[in-house]
Amino acid sequence: MPILTLWPWRIEQAALAFWEDAVKEGLALGKVHYHFHPLRFIEVFKRCGWLSQLETVQLLPAKGIGLTYDRAITLIRNGQSTEQHLLPPRMWVVLNLVRRKYYLLSALRTAHFWGQIAQETDGLQTVREYASGAAYEGRADLGNTQPGDGVRFRGRGVIQVTGRVNYDRYEKYRNATYTTEPNQLLLQSDAYVAVDASGFYWAAEATRDRYANPPGSLKPYRWVLDGKTNINTRADSSIFQVLTDEQTVSADVLNVTRQVNRAALHLDRRIRYFKYAYKMLSDDVTTNLPDGNLKP
Repeated sequence: MPILTLWPWRIEQAALAFWEDAVKEGLALGKVHYHFHPLRFIEVFKRCGWLSQLETVQLLPAKGIGLTYDRAITLIRNGQSTEQHLLPPRMWVVLNLVRRKYYLLSALRTAHFWGQIAQETDGLQTVREYASGAAYEGRADLGNTQPGDGVRFRGRGVIQVTGRVNYDRYEKYRNATYTTEPNQLLLQSDAYVAVDASGFYWAAEATRDRYANPPGSLKPYRWVLDGKTNINTRADSSIFQVLTDEQTVSADVLNVTRQVNRAALHLDRRIRYFKYAYKMLSDDVTTNLPDGNLKP
């Protein structure tokens, strides 16, 4: 090949090369070396975003959840059905599909989503609320206007979608039927519906902030919509830099939690689940969390 025809290729090669810079930094390179920086390969692999069964359960902390590694694998693969717990099979597959569908692929978004669903499902053990739902009877704010709506539309899904109004929103979105007996049960028996209904809630929820009311008001606080939709906007607004910054991490998780659970119940657990998930998903190699992540 004439030398002139090689010239454009030589220019491209020089643009891609990094070994001369590496030598300047003190790295000794012989004749055998990478022509592409190894970190670039890792960056490409990370774009996939799909989490294997092993990777999924490793997002959980190793202690305090009452699960062994093997048991967690069994649950996300085969599910379970007991008087107290109900989890459909193939959850790990559907979690990946729904994360991709609703753009929950970055480490930050995934960790925030995980922090919420891990708490809502009691550590991926159930997609059906433990309470019967009777306490929601007659709750107009949840759309429970018909007799039996409280139990009928109890919390279901990986984010416990609750109330006729939320089932109806998802029904319209899917052009399906989830408010007519017995189809509301699909949110607990069908893995895809259980996760997708929660993903839809995450993506379609109008985000809001809580403000204290003046002394003497009927209610201690009020909710004010911020004009945005999608809880990802709150996840993306996180400002913490390191997981050891307890105050900032807690504030960031609270900001997301308020969109899922207005009362921010069990916030400490949601923070814990978030931190362990983010540790595994991110490039954080400096933070050591006390219990470690669930492993074989």
